[in-house]
Amino acid sequence: MALIADAANISAEGKLNVLGEFDTIFAASIPATHPTLWFVAKLLVSTSDIGKRKVLLRLVDEDGNTVIPPLTGQLEIPPPGPGFEGEHRALPLVLGASNITFPRFGAYAFELRVDDKVLAEVPLYVKPLQAHR
Repeated sequence: MALIADAANISAEGKLNVLGEFDTIFAASIPATHPTLWFVAKLLVSTSDIGKRKVLLRLVDEDGNTVIPPLTGQLEIPPPGPGFEGEHRALPLVLGASNITFPRFGAYAFELRVDDKVLAEVPLYVKPLQAHR
């Protein structure tokens, strides 16, 4: 699962909380700056994934050009906790971004890579405000 939302967090109990999922931003003019958004993903991991993984999230336009500097970091996939059974489990991931400027109307996509492998692509559309009637 992967999506874009107005807000997201992971509770102390490990629950993923998401508020205001969306895929379209309506703007009066271009360039348009969106104040805050959250990229949310739930990764399916197995025991073979345990350890540090390289994470990259980038926003690209419809031509494949990077719109903002990519978010990079490391993801620590821990061993299963007590009571865990089975080969796979879900691991939530939330990444926030502020003041993203979109240079033109059109289609964009958030691309999530873990260890250089694309795990998710989430579309985002920027449309003129008058189209929102």
